[in-house]
Amino acid sequence: MIPYDKSYQLEGDFNKTFHLRINPVRPRHAGVYVCQVYLDTRFTPLQTSIELIVNIAATIREIRPTGFATPRISNKPKLKLFYNETDRIQLVCDADGMPTPNVTWRKSDGTTIATVAELVLENIQREDSGTYTCVADSFVGPPAEKKVEIVVQYPPEVTVRKSDIREPEGAYVWLECYVDAKPRAEYRWIKDNRTIRADEVGITENPKSTKVPLLCFQDKIRLIIISLNPESDYGRYFCVATNLLGNSTGMIDVSGKPRKPKIISDPVGNRKHKFNLIWNHGNNERREDPRSIEVNSYEIQYYGFWMEISGNTQRLIYSNGNQEPFKETVEVTTGQYRMNYLLDDLRENITYNVSLFGRNKYGDGEVAKFQFCTSSVPQNQRNGTGSACIPGATSVYVVDDATNSSGRNVSGGNEDPEYISTTTQSTTFDIDLPEQLPVGQAKCWPADTCRVRSIATHHTAHLCLNLVLVFVFIRVLFL
Repeated sequence: MIPYDKSYQLEGDFNKTFHLRINPVRPRHAGVYVCQVYLDTRFTPLQTSIELIVNIAATIREIRPTGFATPRISNKPKLKLFYNETDRIQLVCDADGMPTPNVTWRKSDGTTIATVAELVLENIQREDSGTYTCVADSFVGPPAEKKVEIVVQYPPEVTVRKSDIREPEGAYVWLECYVDAKPRAEYRWIKDNRTIRADEVGITENPKSTKVPLLCFQDKIRLIIISLNPESDYGRYFCVATNLLGNSTGMIDVSGKPRKPKIISDPVGNRKHKFNLIWNHGNNERREDPRSIEVNSYEIQYYGFWMEISGNTQRLIYSNGNQEPFKETVEVTTGQYRMNYLLDDLRENITYNVSLFGRNKYGDGEVAKFQFCTSSVPQNQRNGTGSACIPGATSVYVVDDATNSSGRNVSGGNEDPEYISTTTQSTTFDIDLPEQLPVGQAKCWPADTCRVRSIATHHTAHLCLNLVLVFVFIRVLFL
């Protein structure tokens, strides 16, 4: 018997025709219905059955976390789940509908990342933060959707805007750190094992110094030094960021050491055995800069290098042996802005590496690196132009076993002296050469950037010249 329900209605002529009308159809009406006809109560009734399947649009009851990682849950203003970096996420999307809904998971950019009810993400990273959408579709009516926001938490990471600040007395200086953290970190500045308070005006008794810690936005912290006092303000500062997951520290040095000088020489030299190194102080381009730092002297360190091949032996030769540089000290005259120094006794047509830095009472300054090449053509034969190797390229010299090239000219400073052979220390490297050069020739990489000198022919030329001179002397003597 059909239970009493207003949605059921019996219709027909009730003799030969019987109808069951269900209006409106609800999920509770789903099931098997049996129609029985009794012709005689003494006999088994005639019957037939029919199954009513009610198609139901998909619905999502909830999204719930499972697994070992238990997130912190927030439902205001929307569902948020907070995980820690490297956790394993397991989320189940509970969906109902008829037919059984197909469930997919999508990220905020629309990418489908799973086609099952349970979403599993291993070893999550901060990039996995975002909104995830569960979509259930039973192909009856519109699909159902439910969103959850995943927040991946991690300890702070601090990077400094500039780790080495060099300023003179009275300068206005700011120290800046950038912080990436979730949840948001708390910040503090430390110097000399003391925390600089936000309400502190001067961490010393010197009234010239005023430090103001500032919080700029959520990811930037700044410490302002209004007027730098060398006695109290030079030193090492730490910006420390801390949250529940850990802490991170950035380090900034504030000093009066010289800044990095600016080398303005042309890297391609026009002299064979000399090079004029020209540079400016590391201050602003203006000659009179109130923010300039005093420099007492500069140190120049330099060395040349080339490849020497003798038979089957390949050696990378340094001009001073074992890459130990030559050193020169240049004193600075007060008020001098542009500096220069003539490096001499160099080898022709090779690359030299230069390190240049200033010194004052606070220590050594920042180092400027530079490469230059000496020329291969005498200056008096060049007419303003001439060939020189490319800075950084390795010159190759092939010599016989009886000859070893020198690294530094010891001729006494002549601009274009004859070839001088001395001994030098060397370091051996295994390299792949583009070609095997005949013994007695010299060649540079890349090709055609330097003059080829035949060392063996050079000695022969000396012998021939001596014979000619002897012959001329004898003729003059007998005339």
